[in-house]
Amino acid sequence: MGYLRPILDLPSCRTNMTVLHLNAMIEYFAGNDQMALGILQKMHKLEPKNLRGMEILAALYAKERRVSKKERTAPCDHFLISMTIFS
Repeated sequence: MGYLRPILDLPSCRTNMTVLHLNAMIEYFAGNDQMALGILQKMHKLEPKNLRGMEILAALYAKERRVSKKERTAPCDHFLISMTIFS
């Protein structure tokens, strides 16, 4: 499952943005795109104005073709892509 699963089972860590971000980055760099995607979506749902990790979420959405043609043709700036997806 996840590398930080024992830590994430602690109630105080389930909604801790730092722990979730760290876990998402570990999963992403380990090649577990689906796990990272789920964690990043959870982070966005918990705190919609949070920008930590959203560039990775934008990249994963683009990789899965969840981004419209208009958004794919936007300038290649991760911040702009992230803001386009979540606006």
